[in-house]
Amino acid sequence: MGISKLYLTKEQTVRHLVNRTLTSFLKKGDVFVFTDNFSHRVYESYLSGLTDEELFNIFEKEIID
Repeated sequence: MGISKLYLTKEQTVRHLVNRTLTSFLKKGDVFVFTDNFSHRVYESYLSGLTDEELFNIFEKEIID
């Protein structure tokens, strides 16, 4: 069984935040490679136990801009 590596881009992270599917998406990976600061900050917030809805509310302004 191999290790699942996910590359996280801002576009991908935003799409999962908007669709409220970030938690299920992140559960698919064992190793994460962040291509930008936004995705890394979202991931750090996710690790604190926030729900998809809470994550969307926190980063909503950055998504819209």
